[in-house]
Amino acid sequence: MLKKLLFWTVVLATVFYIWQQPEFHSYKQRIINEIMGIATETTSQSKKPAARDLVNHFSHKMKDWPSEEQYHLKFITRSTDALVHFENKYCRERILYHPVFPDDKLIEICSEAKKIIKLLILN
Repeated sequence: MLKKLLFWTVVLATVFYIWQQPEFHSYKQRIINEIMGIATETTSQSKKPAARDLVNHFSHKMKDWPSEEQYHLKFITRSTDALVHFENKYCRERILYHPVFPDDKLIEICSEAKKIIKLLILN
């Protein structure tokens, strides 16, 4: 019993001593800052709009689309530049035309693409 008491006293004294050292405080602060940085990056990334939001918007409808249309929508949302290029090329004409998407889908896709691009520009 006395050995256990002596052992735990030494352990607690060592922990208390280490806790008081400035090196431990700097190490602890560095670890806390890294954790906060990771948490901040994760939070900020989830809030930023992305080109993939267009696919997410149409995900419930895409299961009924032909595979070529599904592939092309995923292709144009692979990056922000690709989405902007698509919007500039196919969504700015008075008469919309796209070799893959029918007119009704193209109008809907262009409308959502413009919204997402506007959000991307604001951020």
